[in-house]
Amino acid sequence: MLIRIRGGTGGIKDYLEEGHKQGMELSRDERDERIVLAGDLDVADQIIQTMDGKGELYIHGTFAFKEDHVDRLEEMAKDIEEFIFSAYDKDEYCMYMEAHIPRVKSYTNQKTGEFVECKPHIHCLIVKKNLLTGQALDPFGLVKNSERHIDAFQESFNNKYGLASPKENRRIEFTDASEMISRYKGDTFEGQNKALRGDILETMLSKNIEKYEDFTALLAERGNVITRNAGKPNEYLNITPAGAGKGVNLKDYVFSREFVELPAAEKQRHLAAEVQRKYEVAGEARRDPAYLTQQLQDWHQTRAKEVKYLNSGDRKTYQAYRQATPEQRQQMLAEREQRFYEKHRKDTSHEQENRSRTDRAAGADRFGRDYGFKQPAGTERAAGPERAAGNRQFGLEPFGQGTPPQSLNSVRTLSGVGVVSFAKGAEVLLPDHAPGKLEHQRAEPADGLRRPADRHAAVKPTGRQADNVVSQLARDQREARQARSAGRQSDIQEAKHKLDARRLLAELSQSHGVIPEKYEVTKAKDGSDRIKCGARNLNVSDFLTKELSMPWKDAEKTLRESYGRQTGRQLQRDHRQEPRRQLWAEFQAGRGERQQLRTRQWSDLRTTNTERLAAIRREFDAKKSKIQRDPSLTVAQRRAATSVARMDKLMKEAAQRATYKAESAKLTAAQRVPATAQYRDFLADKAQAGDEHALAELRRMKPEQAEKARDTDAQVTAAEPTREKQDREPIHRAPAITYQVHNNGDVTYQRAGKDMLRDQGKAVHMLQSDNQTIETGLRLAQQKFGSKLALSGPQDFQEKAARIAAEAGLKVEFTDQRLNKIMRDRSAELAADKAREQEARRLGQEFAKQRETASKGEGAAKTPAPRQAPEKATEQDVQLAIKNSKPPYTENGRYSGPVRAVDGEFVYQSHGRDTIRHERKHFSEAPKTGDQVQVTYNQGRATVKNQAQEQAKRQDLDKGHGL
Repeated sequence: MLIRIRGGTGGIKDYLEEGHKQGMELSRDERDERIVLAGDLDVADQIIQTMDGKGELYIHGTFAFKEDHVDRLEEMAKDIEEFIFSAYDKDEYCMYMEAHIPRVKSYTNQKTGEFVECKPHIHCLIVKKNLLTGQALDPFGLVKNSERHIDAFQESFNNKYGLASPKENRRIEFTDASEMISRYKGDTFEGQNKALRGDILETMLSKNIEKYEDFTALLAERGNVITRNAGKPNEYLNITPAGAGKGVNLKDYVFSREFVELPAAEKQRHLAAEVQRKYEVAGEARRDPAYLTQQLQDWHQTRAKEVKYLNSGDRKTYQAYRQATPEQRQQMLAEREQRFYEKHRKDTSHEQENRSRTDRAAGADRFGRDYGFKQPAGTERAAGPERAAGNRQFGLEPFGQGTPPQSLNSVRTLSGVGVVSFAKGAEVLLPDHAPGKLEHQRAEPADGLRRPADRHAAVKPTGRQADNVVSQLARDQREARQARSAGRQSDIQEAKHKLDARRLLAELSQSHGVIPEKYEVTKAKDGSDRIKCGARNLNVSDFLTKELSMPWKDAEKTLRESYGRQTGRQLQRDHRQEPRRQLWAEFQAGRGERQQLRTRQWSDLRTTNTERLAAIRREFDAKKSKIQRDPSLTVAQRRAATSVARMDKLMKEAAQRATYKAESAKLTAAQRVPATAQYRDFLADKAQAGDEHALAELRRMKPEQAEKARDTDAQVTAAEPTREKQDREPIHRAPAITYQVHNNGDVTYQRAGKDMLRDQGKAVHMLQSDNQTIETGLRLAQQKFGSKLALSGPQDFQEKAARIAAEAGLKVEFTDQRLNKIMRDRSAELAADKAREQEARRLGQEFAKQRETASKGEGAAKTPAPRQAPEKATEQDVQLAIKNSKPPYTENGRYSGPVRAVDGEFVYQSHGRDTIRHERKHFSEAPKTGDQVQVTYNQGRATVKNQAQEQAKRQDLDKGHGL
C-alpha cells in the first residue's frame, strides 16, 4: 500500500462521484464500485461549502494497493482514522472515506496508448475545519515534517495486513529485456523525455553497468550532467543533452544509486518480479521492526499533539518547547491539551452534557435529515406551519458541543447533532422542526425557508440513496436479496453450471479489461467451472459480483448473454492484450514529427488567413486610391464610391473569417484523433509495406464485430477457434496479386485491379469464384489456420473448393465429412488418371522399342503404310490438346507429366486430364516429345526437372569414366 497526501480547495465531491480519468471515456460508476467505509459525503461537502478562505479547504489522502483483491476494508478504514486523528476527539472532525474497487481491470490510455492496470484504492477526505472550535484543522501540519511518521504508518499497515510495500516493489514494468517503464510513485516515462530515459535505461542494462560512477560517465557522453542533492537520500542526476535548452531530471528508481549498483542478474530479477501477469493477493502478516514501533509511538504520544497544540508563531512557547527534555515536552503538551478542551467545552449546555449516547446517534442521523442529505422515501412535503415541532429546541446550536460521542456502530465519523452553525458560514436552510413563525412581524409562515422533513432522495447509479455507511449497508443487503432470488431461476442455474469460464474471461477482457492470464480455471465437484482469484475459487456468477463488483442486474444480464452466445455456437472473443512494446515505441518515437507537422499546418493556415486578409485590404486601398485620383468624381461621389468599396471590403473580410473558422474547425477535427486511431493508421501503413507483425497488432486492436456471416458468404475459417494470438499474420505475396491493408486489419487481395480475396483475420472471404482465387484462398487459410479448415457459403462453392484442394495437392481436412469424401474421390480420380497415363507411356515406349527392332530386322523394304493412320490420329489429338491447353498457376503450382508437343513459344505437358502450356524460357534445353518433366512454380519462378535429359547426362558421364 502506498500513501499519497494532497490538499484541495473544491470539487472533491464531483471528483469522487463523477470524476473522469484522463485517457479513459468511462464514467466513475462504470469503472469503479464505490464502497462507503466511513462518514457522509454530502455532510462533508456541505461543511466545505460553508467555509471561507482562499487556502486549502480539505485534505485528500489516497491509499493505493498493489493487490488485486483486498479484504478487511472496514478494519483498514478504522486504522487509518485512528492514525490521522490521534490527537482529536470524534466531535472535532468531519471525515469521509470510500474504497474504489475496479470494475474495469485494465484499459489502454487513449491519449498515450499505455496499457494501464487498475487496482483497489481508498480515498480519504478530511475537512480542514475543527467542528468544535470553528478554527482550522490540519492533523499532519506541514506534510514534509510528518513524512517519517506517515511512512512508518504505511509500513506498519502493510505488515499488519500482509500487503506489498512500495519499499520492496518499485513498480517497474517491462515487456522484454530491452523495453521497460518505471511507474515508481506514479512517475512514468512520458512525453518528449520518454525516449531519452528509455534509451538510457536500455544502454545501462546492455552495457552491464554496475558502478554509479560508470553510469555518470555514460550520461556525460550524452550531455552535461549535474548531481542534485548530492550525498542525501534523495540524490539524483540531471542531464542536459547536447543542443537541448533544458535538463532532464532522472529521479526514477531505475536511475538511483541503489538500482544502478545491483548486479546485472539482480537487476533483471528485480525488474521481472514486478511484471509477472499474476493475481496479487495479501500475504502473511509481518512483525513490525522496532524502529517502526518507535516512530508510531512518537506520533501518537508527541508529534500528532505537536501539530495540533503548538504554533511556531508563538516563538517564546515554541522555543521553550524545543529546549525542553522529552519528559518536559510531554508535560507541556498535556497541559495545552487540558487548556484546549477546558476552553472550548466550557459553554456546553446542561442538556448536551446529559444527552445519552443513543440521543447522540439520533442527533447524527437527524443532522442529515434536517439538511436533506438522507431522506428515506419520496412523499409530498407536509403543508402548513403546523408541523411537529413540539417543545424541541430550535435555532442554530454549536455543532458537536458536549461529551465526545462514541462510535455510532458502523457510522464512526458521522458525529454531530441535529443542526449546525458556523460563526462566519454561508446561509443554510432551517431544520424541519423549527416553528413555522420565526418573528412576530412576519405575516406569512417561513415554510419556504426550510427543507421538507419527508422528502425523498433518489437512488443513485451506485444503488445508494446517499454516500454514507447506512445507505451502503442497505444497498448491500438489497443486492444480496436480489442475487439470492434470481439465483434460484432455472436459466440462471443452468448458466452458472454450464457457462465456459474461459469464454467469459475472454469476453470480459473486451468489456471490462479483465486479463485472462491472471486467472486459472478449474472444475468443481459438480462439473461447473471455477475461476481462481488468489485464494478464492469463484463460480461465474460470484466472479461477476465479487471480483468485478457488478450490481446483480448487470451480472445477471452478462450471464444470460454470455451463455446465449455459447449455446448459439458463436465464435469466442479474442483476449484483449497489451500493445506490442516494440511497435508502440516506434510509434511513440514519431510523435515529435507528427507534432511538428501539426504545428506547421496551423502556422500555414494562419499565414494563409493573414495573406488573404492583407490581399483584401490591398484591393480596398487600390480602389480607394483610384477613386481619390479620379478627377471626374465630385466629393459626394468619391465619398459614396469609397463607402461602397469599404462595404465590399467588410463583406469579403467577414467571408474570409468564416472561411478561416471553418478551416480551423476542419483542421482541429482532423488533428483531434485519439492515439489509438493514430496507432492504427501507423500499423496499417507498416502492414501495407509487408510488416506481418504490424498486421497482427492491427488485428489485435480490431473491435469485436457482432455481425454474423451470411449463408451466401463464401469463406474459409479455422475448424477450431484458437486461444493464442499470433505474433504475426501472413501476407500472401505474388507477382500478379496486389493487396490493400485497411485500418480495421482486413486485407483485400486484387488481381488485375479486381478484388478477389479478403482476409478478415478470423475468416478468408472469396470475392471471386474462379479456380485460381479459390486455390489462393485455401492456401492462405492453410497458412493462417493450419490443416483443419471449415468452409461456409453456397454448396456449389464448398464442393468446388474440395475438388480444387485435391487437384492442388493441399494437405487439408474439412469439418464437413461430405467435403472430405469429395476431396478423396477427386484425389482418387487424379491418381487413376495418372496411373493410366503412366501405363500408356510404358506401352508407348515398349511399342517404340518393338518397332525399332522390327525395322532393323525387316530392312528398309518394309512399307510403313500400315502405321500412317495411327500417327495421323495421334497428331490430331496433339493439335486438339494444344488448342485446349491451360496456363499454369505460377504462384504455387506443381505439374508432372510427359511432354506432348513443343513449338517456338511453349512446351505442352500432360497433367491429369489437362494439358498445361509452359513458356519455353523456363527450359534451359528444349525437351523432346514423351520426356517426363516436372515443373514447379513459386511466386512466378519456375524450376524444371527433365528426367530423360538427366538420365542421358548420367549415362554420358558414366561412359566418359569408362564405366
